[in-house]
Amino acid sequence: MIGWMRDLVLRRRLDQDLAEEIRQHLDEKTDALVASGMSRQDAALAAQRAFGNVTRTEEQGREAWRFLAIEDVFADVRFALRQLRKSPAFALAGILTLALGIGANTTVFSVVNAVILRPLPYPESDRLVSVKSRDIRGTPHPADLSYPTFFDFRAENTVFEHIVSYRDAEFTLTGTEQPIHLRGQIVSSDLFPMLHVQPALGRGFLPHEEAAAERVVILSHELWRGRFGGDPAIVGTTLMIDGQPHTVVGVAPPRFEFPITRDSAQMWTTVARDAASGTGMPVTKQRGARMLDAMARLKPGVSIDQAQAHMDTIAASLAERYPDSNRNQPGTYVRPEIDHLVGDARWPLFILLGAVGLVLVVACANIANLLLAHAEERAREFTVRAAIGAGRARIVRQFITESLTLSAIGCAAGLAVAAWSIRLFRALPVPRVGDAVIDGRVLAFSLALAVVTSVLFGLAPALRAASTELSGGLKDGSRTSTPGSDRLRHGLCVAQVALGLVLVSAAGLLIGSFLHLVRRDLGFRPEGVLTFSLDLPGQEYAGQRQLDFHARLLDQLRSLPGVTRPRSRCRCRSPETR
Repeated sequence: MIGWMRDLVLRRRLDQDLAEEIRQHLDEKTDALVASGMSRQDAALAAQRAFGNVTRTEEQGREAWRFLAIEDVFADVRFALRQLRKSPAFALAGILTLALGIGANTTVFSVVNAVILRPLPYPESDRLVSVKSRDIRGTPHPADLSYPTFFDFRAENTVFEHIVSYRDAEFTLTGTEQPIHLRGQIVSSDLFPMLHVQPALGRGFLPHEEAAAERVVILSHELWRGRFGGDPAIVGTTLMIDGQPHTVVGVAPPRFEFPITRDSAQMWTTVARDAASGTGMPVTKQRGARMLDAMARLKPGVSIDQAQAHMDTIAASLAERYPDSNRNQPGTYVRPEIDHLVGDARWPLFILLGAVGLVLVVACANIANLLLAHAEERAREFTVRAAIGAGRARIVRQFITESLTLSAIGCAAGLAVAAWSIRLFRALPVPRVGDAVIDGRVLAFSLALAVVTSVLFGLAPALRAASTELSGGLKDGSRTSTPGSDRLRHGLCVAQVALGLVLVSAAGLLIGSFLHLVRRDLGFRPEGVLTFSLDLPGQEYAGQRQLDFHARLLDQLRSLPGVTRPRSRCRCRSPETR
């Protein structure tokens, strides 16, 4: 194979060497005949007769060092490129049509691949499941867990290796340059063992660090490098978070995300924050305070249905034991974590993928019509090919090769379109949409589209070209049109119009729904309205102190130029007031 590739690159030199060898052989034979008494002219003719067909000998020599099928394909591709250059208007129309069709499909598929098809970025992520309560009030629906319910689930289940609670939290980091506001998560202690992830520095949380007196934190890799300069001695140091000292026990690996959301967490701390009580009962003891999501890892060999049945039994038992708080949650929802993450975005994305697929079908019908017209213009060419011995299969192969060449160029242009348009989708409020890229799977999808579309729009014109009658094609050089060809082209036009109407109708409905949402009455005038949020540590700003702070804030806001009616909405951070 390597020798063949070398021969392919050096083909011109090999052809020249072969021709030189044949010429030398003829010259030697001619010189020998001249020496025997023949004239130079007669000797040259006799030498050629003795040698035989020079052209055939050259062909036989070339066949000895090449793969005929592959080189024939290369020859067909070169011929296809020449044909496209001869018809620039046709080539440009086909390439632009394919670029839009394949580009749109590649863009949407890259989003579907990133959001739905790509596994979660954890080892053995197929065993990760979401656990929710099933609330039977009204239509049964998933509901968050309370801490006591989660603790019971963790203690009584036998189907999970680990089950972890988590909830959003916001922190204020002080004592390092200027205070900064951080996004974070309050999690149970076995987060990293459940995910099968090891921190880049330090360790994960320990079970006893869920106690109310503990204050430990794990930093994200990005926060560690950006705020602390990647200091390897960060583990064991103390940080002031919301006015309380926290010990750094670890640093997460690079690009680690938990949970996977649009705004990644910058630090993680334990349940101890919620276990601490200000003046009332801590939230970790309130069965009615439902604020937790939960993720679990199935034990090997346990199916989701088995886990669902087991957790339903535990939930029903809790409903009997604690009727005041759990009677409306007698069951659970256990489903793959990827389904919980994607949520309601799954079907809209698949519908969008189907819509752009229809766009590609319309594009194929359009190009098929162009190719049929192009084939009619080249009817004499195909007739001549058939007259000098080209079989129907050879003509079909040449036409399919031209379709593949056109599709390959359109695919390359479509990838360029997709690389640009993917950026537009990254603004969607969908988890993992920011990871949409043209990776190997997306590239394979685009190449498959190129092959399938070339067959779709190239096969019918190829068969039509191969069925050209010799007599009709050679009578004159004009383009001819047959009833069968006209019926096919009219059928393609009808299909284009029908599919186009479906797409236009669906687009009109979507645009109408969007405009309805945009123009709906919000109940207030949003012009000139600005919002912002701030976070007050519950330990320092509880009760009256928090109210006094907001009163002072409103007074200062009123004194700012351009502020007319400042208002405040207090969201207390103290666990007992949630």
